[in-house]
Amino acid sequence: MLKDGSYDRFFQQHYGASIRRADLDGRTLIRLDNPMLPKKTPLDDARLWYQPASRAR
Repeated sequence: MLKDGSYDRFFQQHYGASIRRADLDGRTLIRLDNPMLPKKTPLDDARLWYQPASRAR
């Protein structure tokens, strides 16, 4: 799904309008560490994490 873009299409279809209305680009991002996340959580794989500036269309 990630490689062929179908996940992005699904995500935009279901959440795109809400994300645009939320004006996420105009908000302050507060990063929090979560010590409860498993060590195997792929934090460095940017494909898996929402990036408002690059995704909200």
